[in-house]
Amino acid sequence: MKILLRKSQILKTQLLWHDPTLLLKGTLRSFRTMVLLAILLTFGCLVYLWQWMNFLEKSYEVQRLEKDHQQMIVRLEMLRVEADYLSRPQRLETVAINQMQMRLPNPAQLYQSETLFSNEVSHP
Repeated sequence: MKILLRKSQILKTQLLWHDPTLLLKGTLRSFRTMVLLAILLTFGCLVYLWQWMNFLEKSYEVQRLEKDHQQMIVRLEMLRVEADYLSRPQRLETVAINQMQMRLPNPAQLYQSETLFSNEVSHP
């Protein structure tokens, strides 16, 4: 049985060579198949390339945002240190006395202000 099938396949290929239309149909069919496979392969490669480029773009954006975040953290820490330095009581007292010509309050003024505040709280 196998020998008969093999002989029939050999005869078919021999007939293709004798009939050019059958040979052309077979080659066109295989050509179309190859073109279709090439188009599908090209499309798949383009989709993969698009995904890879999109991934690279997003990873660069994430790296940039992480770098900006780190810079902002450093800047925030510097601002906190500066705010702590500028709000030190000794520095504020020196600025008030030297630049604003303010004086330290005398004890009588402190007593009056405490009395005023206590009266305001007791009388709404």
